[in-house]
Amino acid sequence: MMTTEQPASVAPTKISLRRLIAGRLRGIDARTRTTWDDAVAARILDSDAFRLAPSIVGYFALSDEVNIDRVLAAAVERNKPAFVPVVRGELMVFARWTPRSLVQRSDRGTLQATAERVDVCEIGACLVLVPGRVFDSEGERVGRGGGHYDRAFASPVRGVRLAGVGYELQIVDAVPVATHDRKVEMVFTEQRCVSCR
Repeated sequence: MMTTEQPASVAPTKISLRRLIAGRLRGIDARTRTTWDDAVAARILDSDAFRLAPSIVGYFALSDEVNIDRVLAAAVERNKPAFVPVVRGELMVFARWTPRSLVQRSDRGTLQATAERVDVCEIGACLVLVPGRVFDSEGERVGRGGGHYDRAFASPVRGVRLAGVGYELQIVDAVPVATHDRKVEMVFTEQRCVSCR
């Protein structure tokens, strides 16, 4: 597995933050989670970032992530191509998705579309909805620790905007960063859209 150099203090702090947020997420009951998911989706759909994006890159949520299926479906209804990630080892590429797309469970347990894979450069200008474990108001993000989004978007692509997606309880004062970490421009939660500096 490829590793990326980071200061000695960053990795343990990220692990601690992941544990803290995992505990908070476990405390959300199913009814509240559904209400919050709907609120996040509505906030995304009402945003200029979504309205102006020619394409949308989303994801199929894991059980402790914000479910954005409604956003993906709305993109397709509005004639915006929608894409979802496909992870193979350390590489993350994307597959076009429609409500009729075939999906399969990966070896990591995530759902993935089976359509032809494309690189982010082939998608072009788009809004990328990025799940995360922890975010701050500066746009720093802690994911699950695999670095897939950081690698996939390591080189900025013109017209590609990254937006974090999480719950308000996932926002903290400051996220520790390493040189390879990729920032998001905004974070959508059930309460607000945080414009990152």
